[in-house]
Amino acid sequence: MKYIHLGILFILCGCTQVEVTEEFDEQNKITVAIQFKPNESLRTTPSSDLSIMSAKVLVYNSNEILENSTSTTSGNSSAVLTLKEGHKYIYVVANASSDLTEKIKNAHFRKDLLELTSEAEDYNNGQLPSHGLLMAGEYEGFFTTNQNITVTLTAALTKIEVYVAKESNVGNIIVKKVEGKNLHTTGYLFSTDVTESKTDLAMQMPSGGPITIKTNDITGKLVGTVYSYPTIKATDLSVQLTVRHAEAQADDVYTIIPNAQNSSAEGVTLERGKCNKITITFKKDEQGTITTEEFSNVNNEFIFG
Repeated sequence: MKYIHLGILFILCGCTQVEVTEEFDEQNKITVAIQFKPNESLRTTPSSDLSIMSAKVLVYNSNEILENSTSTTSGNSSAVLTLKEGHKYIYVVANASSDLTEKIKNAHFRKDLLELTSEAEDYNNGQLPSHGLLMAGEYEGFFTTNQNITVTLTAALTKIEVYVAKESNVGNIIVKKVEGKNLHTTGYLFSTDVTESKTDLAMQMPSGGPITIKTNDITGKLVGTVYSYPTIKATDLSVQLTVRHAEAQADDVYTIIPNAQNSSAEGVTLERGKCNKITITFKKDEQGTITTEEFSNVNNEFIFG
């Protein structure tokens, strides 16, 4: 019998002109040095995915009004701002697209920033944008003296990597296409809520594909990568794999639900800043039946000649 093993490792249009000014009393002026860096503990993706190409730093006072802000360019992961003493909300957004950057500049109130969602350029059809992967981080505290702080940045997106493996008694498999179905194309910078903007996308295949899985590929070969914004128990998100088995006359298409049960009823939760690895392993029995071992509640059987 041939099996697919799914191993998932979670290795109104209006314009308001607002003028915000702050007058500093020399007696209560302080300096805050802000360093920001990617969240290394969540990273299973290449380091280039989390490069900081640019950043916008915003500080809101206790009334949640913008007090000060600054921008940085590529290679600069720190900023120094002059502030008044008191309670502060500090936010850093890295690698924002030009459209999103303009919206951030107009976030004169904290609630404006928290309501922002990403733009099309930040998604780049599911692939790494040339201006870098969108990341965000925050820090809240009460400041009475000069301080140095660190803001940890987490990617606003989640990455999906699909691997295909097979046992030695299975003939060569040609992977022709890997697709993500109902991937989320927009997301919030700071809110844990999810958006409903979705699309189907062909995943990026190494060397452009197709990819042949040979006898010695028992540990799995990367066949597709794509980004999505976070999801919470999404019942319509899936991965579709199109392959041609050895000596088969037609392609076979497999639908994989990236959760532990391979079940759409369970829904798919993808967390921001994580890389989700899906490994599909083909096994064979004398009947030549393909099914999903350990997931008997899923009707996913295929016959090929």
